[in-house]
Amino acid sequence: MGIFDFLKKKNSGIEDSEFNSEQFQQHCYALAVWKLKESNNSNDAIRELKKIGLNEVQVEIILKKAMNLIVKETESKLEHTEFGISDKSLEEILSGKASKEQTKNILDKLFSFATFQSKKGKSQNAIDLFNKCILIDPSFVGSYVNLSALNHEMDNYEESLKNINKAIELDPLNKVLYENKAITCETVNNYKEEKKCYEKIVEIDSNDLDALFALSQCKVRDGEFKAALDLLNRVIDLAPNKEEIHGPHLSKIGILVELGFEKEAKDLYLKMTKQFPEDVSIHSVIPNIHYFKENKTTALSFFNSRFEETKDIQFLKYKADFLFHRDKENAIRSYDEYLKFNPEDTSALQCRLALQADTNKTTDTKSENDKILEIEPNNIYALKNRVNTLYSEKNFSEALIVAEKIYLIEKNRLNSTERMNSINMIIQICQQFMNEKDILTKFDMFQEENENEKYNIGYQKGLFFKSTGKFEEAIKVFDSQNEEHDFAWNYYQIAIIKNKQGKTVECLEHMQKAINLDVNIKQDAKQYHELENLFNNPNFIKLTE
Repeated sequence: MGIFDFLKKKNSGIEDSEFNSEQFQQHCYALAVWKLKESNNSNDAIRELKKIGLNEVQVEIILKKAMNLIVKETESKLEHTEFGISDKSLEEILSGKASKEQTKNILDKLFSFATFQSKKGKSQNAIDLFNKCILIDPSFVGSYVNLSALNHEMDNYEESLKNINKAIELDPLNKVLYENKAITCETVNNYKEEKKCYEKIVEIDSNDLDALFALSQCKVRDGEFKAALDLLNRVIDLAPNKEEIHGPHLSKIGILVELGFEKEAKDLYLKMTKQFPEDVSIHSVIPNIHYFKENKTTALSFFNSRFEETKDIQFLKYKADFLFHRDKENAIRSYDEYLKFNPEDTSALQCRLALQADTNKTTDTKSENDKILEIEPNNIYALKNRVNTLYSEKNFSEALIVAEKIYLIEKNRLNSTERMNSINMIIQICQQFMNEKDILTKFDMFQEENENEKYNIGYQKGLFFKSTGKFEEAIKVFDSQNEEHDFAWNYYQIAIIKNKQGKTVECLEHMQKAINLDVNIKQDAKQYHELENLFNNPNFIKLTE
């Protein structure tokens, strides 16, 4: 929400030795499973796990394990259940011919399967089933809630709001419904309605910390700083521990500056630096307010004065980091100033190198990059730079060696996005000098070594076949992917292939399936060069309008 949208502090977590112990993991696992089964809401489980001290990464590990068990239990229960409903049975229910028990049994089955389909990514199937649930029981709140979530995921925000409004009409005191509506309202920039949602939650529960904090940020956005301050003070008074007051205190510093209470703001800032010494973002709160208000000199003087007061060179780095996205030329000079004191800080060297590239500064990039790797041989940023240099020099075999080093580093980390990026980098390099058989061997190896990324790697394999003109093989891969999990872009890629094969009708059929799952494909399709021959096709125009 702009200059005051501060995130709560991420705690450092439980020590590895304790977290990795079997007894502690079983305790965490049991807690997560219990909360998931109790509320069917992962946020509740996350909240409980954080209360016992887990950090974001540790929570993710426990939650994934717990959710896998619940999914397996659900799938086991659903495996032998008869799903769907015939038109005749639906007509009997709607006409009142079916007994209450029959109606309830069918409704329970439909809802279970709709939820199952939703989790499997078969969104359109789930929507159809939830709508049938509503036909049977128009007062079934759960169906509207799930429809709202599905439509939100598919960017059908107007429909999502209709669904959640109906749920609220049926269950007007359910805080979660207003939270869901607020998220969608913020997404579509309907801030007035978002604010009303949080006001309603506070009306239902005056001690709801998350709603009080969110409402304070709405007040800030509307320039109601005094009211926002009052709300933040309530949050701070009610918060059970210091982790819960991190975000509110950061926001309070900003509001105090806005209200002209500079001394109080600085006193709170100094208090925060002692409470959360590892959080460097605290040092940017006051400068950010001044910079946002075009008081750039005042903003930068804050870092300079803190450096003079403390003689801590980190304030020179904080200033450079603060300027990184705001003033690139000034940021380079600030990194230069800091690196005179600490020439082996690889993060500062890395940031300066990135800025020099962005501003087209004449510099020996290779030498600067090698310097980073001398200090930190596994620096991912510098290794990627080396890959790019070797690739541009067409030294593909050496580029592959460095790329594989990056993959081995990323493989042991929890960031699946970066791991996939390293896999894609390797495949791109391999395509420059390897035969198809060896490349497919790479795909198989990656899928075997990365069980959680198997689906994404399969999609990339389909793209590889498409890029080499092996269209039927590509279609087989994308079809196989959809059998496991419906994904809009699988259908979209098949549509593109069908168009390249001159099969316009089949192309448009698959395009429709893709758009049903992701309406954003409409915009991509209208601009994609491999569909250019369809731009004047009436059916294509209607489909993508």
